[in-house]
Amino acid sequence: MKISIPTTWKLDQRSNVPLNVQLCEHIRWSISSGEIPPGSLLPPIRELAQSLGVSLNTVKAAYRELQESGLLVSRRGYGTTVVSPDQHPRAGAQTAEQAVEQAMRAAIEAGYSADQVRELMERLLARYRTGYRSLTLVFVECDETQLELLGQDIRSALGLRVEKILTSRLAQERDRLARYRDRYAGIATTYFHYREVRDALGHLGLPILGLVLATSPPTLERLSRVPAGSTVGCVCRDPESVHSFQCIVARLLPPEVRVTACLLGDSAGLDALAREASLIVCTVPCLRPLQERLRGREIYPLYDRVDPGSLHILAQHFSIPAREAAATCQVPGE
Repeated sequence: MKISIPTTWKLDQRSNVPLNVQLCEHIRWSISSGEIPPGSLLPPIRELAQSLGVSLNTVKAAYRELQESGLLVSRRGYGTTVVSPDQHPRAGAQTAEQAVEQAMRAAIEAGYSADQVRELMERLLARYRTGYRSLTLVFVECDETQLELLGQDIRSALGLRVEKILTSRLAQERDRLARYRDRYAGIATTYFHYREVRDALGHLGLPILGLVLATSPPTLERLSRVPAGSTVGCVCRDPESVHSFQCIVARLLPPEVRVTACLLGDSAGLDALAREASLIVCTVPCLRPLQERLRGREIYPLYDRVDPGSLHILAQHFSIPAREAAATCQVPGE
């Protein structure tokens, strides 16, 4: 299904962030929030370039970066689609033998020896015989608060043991995870960090699954009550993401609400938000620092749980009957 170009994909020509990076972030946020579901056909390069008023090279560069990140796949004569990292192209009517043969051929073409392929097959068979419930899922995120909240969502909904690792510790954890990889069912992370996790842990041969995030109902309900003429502040950590984040927050607010944004490290910008904004919306990693700096102000995180659709995909992948989706994890201060 071809998508319409989201209204949130607005590029700031005056920004120091390159236009192709801005577009990358818009698409990444749309995938991560579930606005663009897996399997969606993105607009052709020329159509998107004309709609956004940018060059063909800008769109090509953005699509290429996201293809390298594993979020998009391009097929000649068909177009560019959004894929789930756990989904791989399969022939339409393969027999089990053909599917296994194709996987073995791909591994050998990638440089694995016959003995290595046999070892891999035996390890995977042992994992299926044992059952995934006896194994542990590795969950990777960039922030301790986010790590705890989302890890609890996965554990509550699926009953899997979850080992939580910060992205900042991926390099230190690589060897240990490789040594004990037979204990792990797979690796999960949000789409924001998929490429980083894949580059660091892809050599383990474990499935790496991307998760869509959802905004909690209390945050959505509070945003819906912001009166016209008010100012809402947006805060995130990364310069390349701030414009995308601002556009997404604006879309969730009633009409005629002014939205202004700044980075967590921008002291002057934060002081201005404290004076002007009736409400501040932030990414989860910014929540605690903002609560400490802007005591007494209303601050809401935008995403703070795993979308039920992603929990269902995890359950299907590991052949686990999903429990009722866990109640929304509440962030301290919400």
